[in-house]
Amino acid sequence: MPADPDFSKNVNIYDLQLFCNGWLKSTIAFTAVRADFNRDGIVNLKDFAVPASQWRQRGAGLSGDLNDDAVIDYYDLYLLAKVWLD
Repeated sequence: MPADPDFSKNVNIYDLQLFCNGWLKSTIAFTAVRADFNRDGIVNLKDFAVPASQWRQRGAGLSGDLNDDAVIDYYDLYLLAKVWLD
């Protein structure tokens, strides 16, 4: 069964936990790629400069908008910091 990632032959809360853990890991990995703005393979202060320079700007296509909500705010910095500090 595709909904039974622990192969217990029962779909239950443990399957949901495995799904959520995998989902969160892939989200962080995707964010890590996007947060490396200068593409040097690490997320650091140089990458922080991008959303900092666009702080509180609104609109589509902002490069520092890590959560795609069309505004550079605390949530974008949270995502960058999460990748940076992990």
